[in-house]
Amino acid sequence: MALTECSKQVYASGREITCHGTPSFPMACYEENFRIMDVPWHWHDEMETGIITQGHINFTINTVTYALQQGDVFFVNAGVLHAARALCAQPCELHSIVFHPKLLSSGIDSIYWKKYIQPLVMNSSLKGLALQDTIVWQKEASLHVKKAWAACVTEPGGYEFIVRNELSLFLYAIISHTAEAVQKTSPKAIRDNARIKIMLKFLEVHLHDPVSISQISDSADISESECLRCFRATIGVSPIKYLKTLRLQKAAELLSSTDLSISTIGGQCGFQDMSYFSKEFSQYTGHTPSAYRAQHSV
Repeated sequence: MALTECSKQVYASGREITCHGTPSFPMACYEENFRIMDVPWHWHDEMETGIITQGHINFTINTVTYALQQGDVFFVNAGVLHAARALCAQPCELHSIVFHPKLLSSGIDSIYWKKYIQPLVMNSSLKGLALQDTIVWQKEASLHVKKAWAACVTEPGGYEFIVRNELSLFLYAIISHTAEAVQKTSPKAIRDNARIKIMLKFLEVHLHDPVSISQISDSADISESECLRCFRATIGVSPIKYLKTLRLQKAAELLSSTDLSISTIGGQCGFQDMSYFSKEFSQYTGHTPSAYRAQHSV
């Protein structure tokens, strides 16, 4: 079954370890309800497209942020950093389709891979885009995503053919209309992107530990000043602020999905001072840890 309830583990920082779909059908659909404000920076080897079905969301792909609302469709290329943030306290929801390029390519020796998929995957200047209904080709391309999602939900006979066909037409629309619109990514931006991925993974592994700027910069073999510049240039916040947000997101996940005590969750998320944890969590979510658990526990 392609339709899957989205786990917060899908949105852990760093490279995802989630297997999307199966080896024989490498794609999956996710329903994501924004219970906490942020979807942290992450990336995966798969491409991703999705539909905003409720609310208003800032969806950031690499260094470009798109303000999306109900009905809007986005695309993220393979291996590209991306994140999302709800723009209001109202419910926000998106339906995403995460699929490996090989789903559409029939192998690396096929014309589909060589002529279409590989050039798109290797196009470092095309990180992703938000599709607008005011542009005819983008409106038509968005319909392919919506048809692919509908096929995954209803699973009619041969739905795998439908999904593959709709996603193929969606990518072809992007390929055929963006070749002249993109600009070459600078070597510096490519280097920053690679460094950020390394440092985000380091922060994920050391979520529970005291972490210094020097340790973060050492993980990518760069200076502290370069580490700070790289974070600011790529994701817009300092590494320490990013780490605190990541810890609070993890705490919110544990509060809503486990019976662990609040003090245990605080400790597991790097907060040794419970009063500080409660203060920061309240500022971030608008609720104390206990109130958040009462409202969001499943």
